[in-house]
Amino acid sequence: MTPRATQFFENLTAMGAGMAKGDVIVPPTADLQPVAAADVAAALVDVATSAPLDGVIEVAGPERAAFARFIGPALAARGDERPLMPDAGAGYFGVPIVRDSLVPLGAARIGRTTYDDWSAAQSS
Repeated sequence: MTPRATQFFENLTAMGAGMAKGDVIVPPTADLQPVAAADVAAALVDVATSAPLDGVIEVAGPERAAFARFIGPALAARGDERPLMPDAGAGYFGVPIVRDSLVPLGAARIGRTTYDDWSAAQSS
């Protein structure tokens, strides 16, 4: 079984910084379904200790929303208050994407940690 995960909460700030265009952040309007790294680690432990299977397992977070839903709060938590200007033509690190490019399209193991819970734990 080959595990594949969506973007990690832990990388959202770097992702957002990479979308800077001067004094604004320009995220794509595509969806994300980011996941906590700890939830991915738990899924990997489960896969590694289970009977072998042939295929790919998707691991994703419990919430699916547009980039801005996650990028804005992640940057704000680090003191970056630049406005977000979502753009359907914006790419992901220079690569064109569509709404479903970065989310699981079929069955996925869904992590338990929400972005808001993860973010609150980071500030405590």
